[in-house]
Amino acid sequence: MDHISSGASSNLKSYHNAHLLGELVEVKQQLVHKEDKLIQLAGRLQSLKEAHARQNQQDEDKWRLHNFSKRQHQHQPQQQHSFNFVKLPSFHGSNDPSLYLDWEAKVEHLFNVYKVIEDQKVRLASLAFIDYAIQWWHKIVMDIGLNKRPTVVSWYDLKACMRARFVPPPSRKEHLLKFLRLHQGHRMVDEYFKDFETTLVRINMHDNEETQIDKFVGGLRREIKDFVELHEYSSLKKVVHLAIKVESHHLKTTTFKQTHNDGFYNSSWKDTHKPFTKTSPSNFSNHPTSKPKVSTQNPFTPK
Repeated sequence: MDHISSGASSNLKSYHNAHLLGELVEVKQQLVHKEDKLIQLAGRLQSLKEAHARQNQQDEDKWRLHNFSKRQHQHQPQQQHSFNFVKLPSFHGSNDPSLYLDWEAKVEHLFNVYKVIEDQKVRLASLAFIDYAIQWWHKIVMDIGLNKRPTVVSWYDLKACMRARFVPPPSRKEHLLKFLRLHQGHRMVDEYFKDFETTLVRINMHDNEETQIDKFVGGLRREIKDFVELHEYSSLKKVVHLAIKVESHHLKTTTFKQTHNDGFYNSSWKDTHKPFTKTSPSNFSNHPTSKPKVSTQNPFTPK
């Protein structure tokens, strides 16, 4: 009897253990399922956070771009009045550095002629962009609006930005070497200064005027430079005028010496090489040099 009761108790314990084990397995499965669900919810939450952050960034970018455009248009009435009479040459965005530098020089000249104020120069110059230049400028404006680059607020800033894109470093180095090796040679001072000034603009040199004067005087011919260096000068313009004056005086002096020497040598040559002419009897008709003619008649000849 005791053996039967003990066996029944053992079977009951086994049943309870199996039941508990089944419940444990079921709980573990539920936990795994809930854990997977939590992972999915966490992923969705992260996606929502990223989407919200992107939306905020886009809204902020639009706001910054709107403020930039607003600043660019704040003087639009005066600019419209100026644009009516200023016609700039078009710029296509060519990769040829010479084409850009020529365009920049022409625009600079027109700005000076029409006295365009600084606030208008950037917007007016951007209106001359066509083809690739428009796309390039649109990218620059977008980068400025996103605070990826400094704002272009002046003509100087725009030139620096455009030179960095359309004048590659090898070209800038070439123009700089040309400027350092520039000398007058056999040219007139005026021609030398034009080349000097053009190269100065192409390398975008903004050193003080004293440095430019030293470089210009150093490239003059020796006979002009020695005289110019003896005088005091306060501007490059005055140095150029002085050099032209010295050159003119030197040319006059040289021409006079050559003319005088040529006349002297020509007259001496004529005297030395005067052709010999035989004297005719008529030249001595008034200056007898021979004795009177004596009669040679025979005294014994009958008369």
